[in-house]
This record gives sequence, C-alpha cells and structure tokens, in this order.
Amino acid sequence: MFPAVAVSVGRYDPRLDAGARWQLLSSDGREPTQEEQEDYRREKAHDHGRDGDDRIDRVNGHLEYIELRNHETIRPGFGVKLSKLITRLTFGPAVKDGPIVPISAQVEVKGRAFLVASFDEQEIVRNTDFEYVGDEPGAAE
Repeated sequence: MFPAVAVSVGRYDPRLDAGARWQLLSSDGREPTQEEQEDYRREKAHDHGRDGDDRIDRVNGHLEYIELRNHETIRPGFGVKLSKLITRLTFGPAVKDGPIVPISAQVEVKGRAFLVASFDEQEIVRNTDFEYVGDEPGAAE
C-alpha cells in the first residue's frame, strides 16, 4: 500500500519580489495556514534559489525553460543513490512568430549502485524542422 500523498497547489509569479514569488493556494484541498504559507515559501526558495530567475523570455513573452533538479542526494531504493538528477525542457517558437513548442529535453543522471557501479549519463533530444500538419486555420469554423 502506498502512503498518503499530500496535495499542495501553488503559484509562481516571476514579476513579484523574490520573497513573494511563491504562494501556496491550497493544502490538501483547504486554505493553508500562515505557517504553511511561510514554510512553502521557504522550501521553494531553498529548492529554486540557486536556479536563477531567467526562466521567462521577457522580450518574446514566453516560458524559455523549466528545470527540475535535486539539491540533495536521492536514495530511490536499497543500495542506490543519485547525486545528480536534472531534467531541463526548453521552449521556443516552432517558426518565426509561430506557436511556442518544446525545443529540447535534456536529462542528466549521476549516481552509484551498491558502492561498486557508478553511472554518469546524459541524454539530449532536440526538436527541429517543425511542420504544421493540421487543418488550415479557420477551416473547421
């Protein structure tokens, strides 16, 4: 049986001052307490404080990338530890002035299993030469 999962809903607004960018909207379906709000802001500042604030392409007005990373060692199972786990999704226009699409995905993993097998892997997938394959705009109207 899996343990119960806590569900938190939050908002990130890069336009606000650093201490106010993260806001906890609900905690397990209820309004969060002031203490939960403060804990949430502190955790997010710790988790994302080293990531920088340049996720948004302010000139073109779209999300430039999302990066998920560990800041502490992860132990997913007996004898295995991951010292580095990073996933980065990069976004941009498919064509000039076109829709924003995933341009690339990058995953980096570094760790050790049972103290003898170390691994250091990197995978990068790039999407290029986008081509529109749907109906002509306005054809279904």
